[in-house]
Amino acid sequence: MNSIMSSQPSNPSVTVPDARNSSLQVLESYAGDRSELARLVERSLADPVLSRMTEVDEFRFKFVLRDELESGFRLRLHVWRDKVTDTPHSHRFNFATMVLAGGMTHYVHAPNQDLYPEGISDFYDTHIPITDERVSGLIDPSKFSTEMAFPVVAGSAYFQSSSVMLTSTTVEPGTITLFVRGPAVRPCAFQWHPDQQTVVWRAGTAHAPASRRTEVAVSQADIDHALDRIRAIGIK
Repeated sequence: MNSIMSSQPSNPSVTVPDARNSSLQVLESYAGDRSELARLVERSLADPVLSRMTEVDEFRFKFVLRDELESGFRLRLHVWRDKVTDTPHSHRFNFATMVLAGGMTHYVHAPNQDLYPEGISDFYDTHIPITDERVSGLIDPSKFSTEMAFPVVAGSAYFQSSSVMLTSTTVEPGTITLFVRGPAVRPCAFQWHPDQQTVVWRAGTAHAPASRRTEVAVSQADIDHALDRIRAIGIK
C-alpha cells in the first residue's frame, strides 16, 4: 500500500482521468483491509502531526490516516453524524470517497453566478451574512439549481474533480467513509453555510484563524465515540 500512495500524481495539473484512477485505486486497496485501517487509526492518534490534524465538525469526525506531503495526497476516515444534510459547497482539490457503512445521496448543483468575486481573499474563513454589503448583490443562493443526484451505497465510491462548482450530500445514519484528496488546485472553496444565513470562503489550515482550530478541536469523548463506531464495522 505504501507503493500505491507514493505513486499518486503530485502535479496539480495532472489529468482528471489519472487522478480519478489513482484515487479509486487507493480507496479500494485500503477498504479491503480493515485491520490495516485499524492500524492506521491507532498510528494517527499516536502521531503528533497526524493527531493535530484530527477534527470534528457539524458533519463528521475526521481521522487523518496518511498525509503524504511529497505526493500531495491525504487519506482520511470520516465518521459521519446521524441525519446530516449539508449545503452547497465547493472543494479546492480533487477527491474520491468510498462508503464503508451506511450510505449517502450526492447532489451536484449549478451556481448560476460567479462564486469567487474579486477581493474575497480579504475575508477568508469569515462567515459573512448574505445581506452584508461585501456580498449582497454578488452571491444569491436562491439561484443555485440542482443538476443531478445519485446514491452512494456501502461498497461503492465516486470521484469528484475540483472543477465541479457546487455539491451537497445527504448522509444516512451510521455512515462511515474513506476519503482521499489531492493537492489544492484552487486558492479557496465556497460554502453556503448550513445556517443558511451566511457564506464563507475557506483557504485551508494555513489561512484559518485560531478560532477555527478551536471550533474543530476534538475531545476524548469525541475520539471514543468515533472508535466505537468504526470498531462496530470491523475496523479493530
